Amino acid sequence: MDIRCLMNGLVATKKIREISKFSNLPIIALTASAGEDSREECLVWGDDHISKPIH
Repeated sequence: MDIRCLMNGLVATKKIREISKFSNLPIIALTASAGEDSREECLVWGDDHISKPIH
C-alpha cells in the first residue's frame, strides 16, 4: 500500500480493516518516508512497511 496515493494509503488501510472479511488481510505500506514516525504510523493499521528505494 503506497501511503502517497490519491487516497492516503493509511486512510485506505483503515477503511479496508473496517470491513470484517478483510480485517486479517496482510497489508504492507510502501513509503519514501524512512523515518521512525512514518514506520510507527504505518504499523498502527498495517502489518509492516517497506521504505523506498528498494535495491
